Amino acid sequence: MAAELVLRTEKLAKRYGRIQAVDGVSLEVQRGDIFGFLGPNGAGKTTTIRMIVGLIRPTAGRVELLGRPMPAARRTALARVGAIVETPAFYGFLSGRANLELFAAMSGGAPRARVDRVLEVVGLQGRDRDLAGTYSYGMRQRLGIAQALLPDPVLILLDEPSLGLDPRGMKEMRDLILDLNRVHGITVCLSSHLLAEVQQVCNRIAILDHGKLLYQGEVGRLLSRTESFRVRAEPAEQARHAVAGFPDVAGVRGENGVLVVDLPADRVPELNARLVAGGVRVFEISPVQASLEEVFLQLTGPAAADASAHPSSLKTCAS
Repeated sequence: MAAELVLRTEKLAKRYGRIQAVDGVSLEVQRGDIFGFLGPNGAGKTTTIRMIVGLIRPTAGRVELLGRPMPAARRTALARVGAIVETPAFYGFLSGRANLELFAAMSGGAPRARVDRVLEVVGLQGRDRDLAGTYSYGMRQRLGIAQALLPDPVLILLDEPSLGLDPRGMKEMRDLILDLNRVHGITVCLSSHLLAEVQQVCNRIAILDHGKLLYQGEVGRLLSRTESFRVRAEPAEQARHAVAGFPDVAGVRGENGVLVVDLPADRVPELNARLVAGGVRVFEISPVQASLEEVFLQLTGPAAADASAHPSSLKTCAS
């Protein structure tokens, strides 16, 4: 059974004069996802989100939100979608609650119980009568999410929700995003360049650079592409020489008292047999999983830029 799509873009593009800000981006966000939209500053993430929610018109391409075309069905589609695009702005001379009530009134109204509920969800129920101008940056971010939750959305889009937060604030934001998804059943699509945060919360990601989509798919699938293995064996020097002379080994390096060996996964059993036959005692051969940061830098670094000029060589583009 095919997964239900709550967001789909098809060859989405935006050009400003000679600048191609977004170049043919096709995304699919499934119901239940925490979907990370990643890229360096200036990659086109915010421009893409603004096109998705109808704040700007695309130069080319299509957007569907909750199965409805944008911007033709904008009112219907956005009725169950919440969004924070860039830094949320509030009236500092009004309380957090008053700000929410004002924004609710501007978009058709919301019952008091709904305002109470979203304040509880984001953890501001005890500070809702305080002036928004006295809120910390993290509290303002949470108030922005409360605003996005007012329409009881099935999908929420967050643009850099952890940007500018201290470590405690980042953890609180991470916990809130997980809670929105797991407890309240909301599909979350967030843009970010904080890769460690994304790796901890997202199940699927898309990586954008210079307006182009480099990868889309499961986080685990992307990180499992590595073909490096940790080898712990004795005698260590004998093991190093044996590994270095083994066919298809692309590199050997020491790391925390063990060897890290780059070679194809299907050659690991033969390597193990060769070590044992040579009198080396093997205690461990295990895959080394790259971090999202390492894979991201591989995809967006100079080598990737060269490969993008020859698309057949950039194999990681496949979703």
